[in-house]
Amino acid sequence: MNQDNCTNCLNSCCIFKDCRSFEWIESITFSSNQHIFLECMPVKGLYVVRRGEVKEYDNNTQRKESENRIVRNGEIFGHKDFSADKHKFRAIALKNSKICYLKKDSLYQVCLGNPELSLNLLKFFKEELIKTDKKYKNNLYS
Repeated sequence: MNQDNCTNCLNSCCIFKDCRSFEWIESITFSSNQHIFLECMPVKGLYVVRRGEVKEYDNNTQRKESENRIVRNGEIFGHKDFSADKHKFRAIALKNSKICYLKKDSLYQVCLGNPELSLNLLKFFKEELIKTDKKYKNNLYS
């Protein structure tokens, strides 16, 4: 892992881009088909796709792969387990990807001093809850 500079990032939709402090963001390069995390691995932070494409998925009861979503440039992933101790699903790079990694402890500290980022994260989590609720209701009534 190495530190990266968000000011050079081309992802205009990344909510971390306008942060004033970047030393808490690390970047990791993953090859195509390389796992970023697996279920039961400790949850240590959030991830953002700087460049590339990632698939989040889990195994259903028949041990078949069940795709949750595809994550592209500027999008956050790994957030569904953010408050948990261990991941409940997997993430894999679909092509060579550069991923920004935001440690939980560092993210908490930055949010304390950056109300705009805190508000943007709250909006993001709210939208994700709405999407999950719609998906659940569609599965329930279909």
